[in-house]
Amino acid sequence: MDLLEPKQVHPDKNPSDPLAVERFQTYNEEWQRLRRWAATCVAMYATYAAILVSIYHHSNYLERSISNEGDYERHALMERLTLMDNEDCYNQLRMGKDAFTRLVNILRGIGRLRNSAHSNVEEQVAKFLHIVGHNLRNRTMKFYFKRSSETVSRHFHQVLRAIISLDDVFLKQPDGLKCPQEIKDNTKFLPYFKDCIGAIDGSYFRVKVSNDVVQRYRGRKYYPTQNVLAACSFDLKFTYVLLGWEGSASDSRILDNALMRDFDKLIVPQACRILHIYLMGVDPNERLIAEVDRELFSEEAEFESMMEHSEGFEVHKSVSEKRNLTWIDEMDNLLVNRLMERMHKWQKIGGVFTKTAYAMVAQEIGENFELSCNLEHIKN
Repeated sequence: MDLLEPKQVHPDKNPSDPLAVERFQTYNEEWQRLRRWAATCVAMYATYAAILVSIYHHSNYLERSISNEGDYERHALMERLTLMDNEDCYNQLRMGKDAFTRLVNILRGIGRLRNSAHSNVEEQVAKFLHIVGHNLRNRTMKFYFKRSSETVSRHFHQVLRAIISLDDVFLKQPDGLKCPQEIKDNTKFLPYFKDCIGAIDGSYFRVKVSNDVVQRYRGRKYYPTQNVLAACSFDLKFTYVLLGWEGSASDSRILDNALMRDFDKLIVPQACRILHIYLMGVDPNERLIAEVDRELFSEEAEFESMMEHSEGFEVHKSVSEKRNLTWIDEMDNLLVNRLMERMHKWQKIGGVFTKTAYAMVAQEIGENFELSCNLEHIKN
């Protein structure tokens, strides 16, 4: 039976049949009830659809409003950093506006970074510089730039990879063919340092490592560090950087590795030098160097016996005979100057002076101030 279109039984065709009239009325009532039920369902579905559409449009409006607010704040922040006060840009990004613009143009020009649908290269580089310049955390940058943690992390690593790819562009080791202009224009340095190509030194940088290897990274500092070797030219540009060594590694060991490694090695051209015993780019059999070595070794031999005699005397001396020296400013100045001289004569190895160096300084202090000064007094 079709419920929406019931069979039409007209009582006029058979008015004398009361059953036909009753069936007609029953079908007609059922049909009217079903029509009302169908209309009610249609109205309910239409109302439900209207509510869904309203919720969808309302949520989109809220998201667009929040997004527009975040875009406005980011735009205002970038204007303050890069377009207004140069001091603000330097304090926050650790470089001036001109340097920041040049870095962005380089990274964009070589194709390392590109504008995305929701952020430009300036914003990505600014986040990276702000993090590394102030050691900030992801959640801090998330608050300032109105970005998700994933977005901040992704932008940071994109810029990091782009910066690392520029090492061949900015870290160029000198070839030694020309005398540095800073030496050529200074009569105090020329001609004494005409063959010097730069300066080299090590520095400690704090790191986080797992507990099973943390002892290897503890050196002079009370916290884990890396001992980083770096060289720079006289115009204050880095020419070489060696990372990764533990804080407990000695400077001489790191320097030897930098010179002997198979890749990314420190290059010292022949006939040039950096003032360090391990960086002499000359013939090791040269007479001048051999003469200096003989002088150093003769000093070692001369004071070795004196040191042994002093140590033997200290062993037999009773505790009651020991006394502390009263140091005065003149003694401190002499001590510092003589230790500096010993350091320049390569008597400081791995950050520690040799016993011979201490003994020689102790003897000189004793002779100048007419007192009994030994190795232990100098160490303390």
